[in-house]
Amino acid sequence: MKQNKSIGKGTYLALVVMILVLFAGQFLGLSARGSGLRVGYSDRFDGDSWEARYVLHNGFRERVVNIDAAETILTVNVETKAGTLDLRVTDMSGRILMNESFSEDGSCEVSVSGKVTVRVTGDSHRGSFSIAW
Repeated sequence: MKQNKSIGKGTYLALVVMILVLFAGQFLGLSARGSGLRVGYSDRFDGDSWEARYVLHNGFRERVVNIDAAETILTVNVETKAGTLDLRVTDMSGRILMNESFSEDGSCEVSVSGKVTVRVTGDSHRGSFSIAW
């Protein structure tokens, strides 16, 4: 005879802790989120820069960046071998601070402070990007 086991309190607690860790990582900018196809993609984030190299990037990646309260210059460099890469920076109220599109190599800067969301969207983009603050 098969017995049904109930899920214990420890299992629920572990699930809640796991969900909290995932949300904390997103909120604190410790992880990127996104959707789409990335081939040969590798990135690095060290607290004051984010850079990625890839063979193909279709879709988006975004992360919350914690800038000191003082104004800081966010510097963007994009290398394009093919396709297009769009970059959008928004503050926590949703106000767009920067919205650029790169179909060739390029760079730009924007003044930011506090927490901002940096979103890169590739349209068959081949190359790399680096963002530093």
